[in-house]
Amino acid sequence: MKIRFYRSSDREALQSYQLTDLKFTSHPKEAVADLANRYAILGLVEDQIVTFLILDAGEEKYTYGGQPDSLLLRSFSTDEDFQMRGYGSETLKLLPDFIREHLPMYKSIILGVNERNQVASYLYRETGFSKQPQRILGPAGWQEVYELKI
Repeated sequence: MKIRFYRSSDREALQSYQLTDLKFTSHPKEAVADLANRYAILGLVEDQIVTFLILDAGEEKYTYGGQPDSLLLRSFSTDEDFQMRGYGSETLKLLPDFIREHLPMYKSIILGVNERNQVASYLYRETGFSKQPQRILGPAGWQEVYELKI
């Protein structure tokens, strides 16, 4: 598995990305519509897109306790055809080295997870993220805040 930046030539491939449960995330084809201060990242297995996420360098990171050298992780998902194979976990494990190589000015990743989304909370804890003391009221309810120092 590898991760890389999204390219405009990936737009068509995202159309076939299978994601129907949008309760806690957004579909990649919508997420790439606004990439101002954002980096879209794809997880690939044999050139097939299996995971997607946004690293947001904009102002919203401060809502989650971020610092100027933080990135807000958002819109993370695994294509439904590839779930339960460890690709989400592998993507998160590859992310620190990817950021050190391509975005070295950033030193931490922060994110909010809806407190009802226990599968995601477990995934972040298992991949090295630390739960922070604050909670944020998000659009779908209370969110736990996690951070990973890079």
